[in-house]
Formats: sequence, structure tokens, C-alpha cells
Amino acid sequence: MASARSLNAGLVTSEVPNLRTNYLGRGRGRGSRGKNSNISSAPSGLAKEGDKQQNDNISPAEVEAAAEGVNYSALKAEDKVLYLLKKMCSQHPNQRIIELSAEDESAILEKVLESISTGQELCSLVSGLYDWTLQNPATTSCVASLSAQLSKFEKGGVSFRSALMNPLEADFQSRDEWNKDQPIRWLSYVCLMCDLYAMMKTAADGYLNALVEPVYSCLDQLLTDNKASDIQIGYATLKLKQLGKILQTKEPSKMELLMEGLRSRFLGSGTSATGRLLLLETIELYASGWQFDEETTTAYVELRQMSQEKA
Repeated sequence: MASARSLNAGLVTSEVPNLRTNYLGRGRGRGSRGKNSNISSAPSGLAKEGDKQQNDNISPAEVEAAAEGVNYSALKAEDKVLYLLKKMCSQHPNQRIIELSAEDESAILEKVLESISTGQELCSLVSGLYDWTLQNPATTSCVASLSAQLSKFEKGGVSFRSALMNPLEADFQSRDEWNKDQPIRWLSYVCLMCDLYAMMKTAADGYLNALVEPVYSCLDQLLTDNKASDIQIGYATLKLKQLGKILQTKEPSKMELLMEGLRSRFLGSGTSATGRLLLLETIELYASGWQFDEETTTAYVELRQMSQEKA
């Protein structure tokens, strides 16, 4: 795999978006509040008005954290960002793919821009974000979207992109040492790799070409593994269906080899009925130029529903 430096080359150099205050906007005034030592002697009406103004300056995050027994104001800058992201994702507990609303995504980005002030904080943020994402494949899409928008964000000589690509490459190089014992982390890693490839745009042609080979390698390794679960096959085929057309354009010979592996897995004795259906749909989609007609789409939707009902 290419080095981390080469992975970072060629990305769009546009500035981090100039975000408006929304979800966290009311928390901006906290630093200007001062303690009034005479508040106890003030007229009751004025005291209540002061309390009201103080409460208005408390952010929604602090209110929710206090209800959970979390001292939000005492959290480190990077932990505040992660806390907000986890809270937002927790609102979608049963979704296979979590996608944040535009408002929530802007709130996270704004919090990063206003809170992260040093290179160490940025490194800690990316490390925590990376480790948390690999606990659940449902989160990789929203994290990749945030990462793409923060790719050029830098503090203290540290760039968000480099801090993210370094562990991504290290885990790719060492994947055979841990992927068998950590199936959820392995699946989440493959999904994150695919989502970053889909969303991190380059100045050249819109995609980070250095990730093409790793994406192919990870999808092939996961989908042709006889011990891969139906959940793993489901997520991996979903990512392949989303990226198949562009991946085939980049490396058509690799796509042919990948499809041969899927056909072998489809015919293999250890593949479940659900797994076979997912593989067959992907193989047929490839044969159809990565686009089904309406009739075929409807047929596979119905077949998947039937398979889920029987499971």
C-alpha cells in the first residue's frame, strides 16, 4: 500500500467550510459570563432575570450531559466532540447505515473548529474517532463524511487527513494479524475504507486513487472468506454495489478477479441462503453494468424481504 504521505497527496485544497452556528450556537457566550458576588443581595426580580440569562447560555449538549451525570464542561476538547457525535448517532439505534442530518453534521464540524486548538488535541480527536468508528459498521458513513470535510483542517502542524490515514494504513498492513479475532472491527474497517474512498475527493479526478488497491484487497478478503457471516457479506456487498462502477473503471481486471471470487463463494458449501442471495444480486448487478431495471430491482427487494422473514 502507498505510504501515508502518498495517500495524503492530491486532495482538494479547499478551505474548511465556513459554518454557521446552530446546534451549539447558544454555548458561545459562556466565556464572557462573570460571577457577580453581589447577586445574593440583588432584588429578587433581577436575580431571577440573571439566572434566566445564565441558563440561556447553557448549550443543549451540557443539558443532556448533566441529565446523564456527565460533567460536559470538564471534558477535554476532543472528548466534547466525540460526546456530541455519539449522542447524535445514538438517536439512530436500529439503522444499518447512520447518516447525520445536515444540521447535526454542521454542529459537529463547528465544534471541531471552535474547540480543537492544538496538534495534540487534533491527534487525540482523530485517534478517538477512529477507534470508536471501528466498533460499529453503521457509523462509518457519517464519520467518512465528516472526515472528508475536515481533511484539510490543521492545527500545530498536524493535519486531520494525515492523522487519519496513518492508523488506516497501519491496520491495513497488519490486518492478517487481527481480522480473524475481531470480526466487527474488521467489518467496520472495510466499510470505513470504502466510505473514505467514496467521499474523500481529489484534485485530479474526484477519487483518491491510492485507496483503490486497498479497497479491492479488503473487499476480496472479506467476501471470499468462507467464515464471513451474513452480516459481513451484507455490508460488504452493499459497499461494493455503491462503488462497483467507479472501481471497475479504475481497475477492470481486479473487478473480474473479485467477481470470480464472489462466484466461487456463491457456489461454496459453507454459504447460507441469505449469503447466496446477496452475492447473486451483486454478481448480476455487475453483469448488468451496475444498474438494474425496475423489474429486477423490485424482484431483489422482495427476495431480500422474504429471506429476512425466514431468518
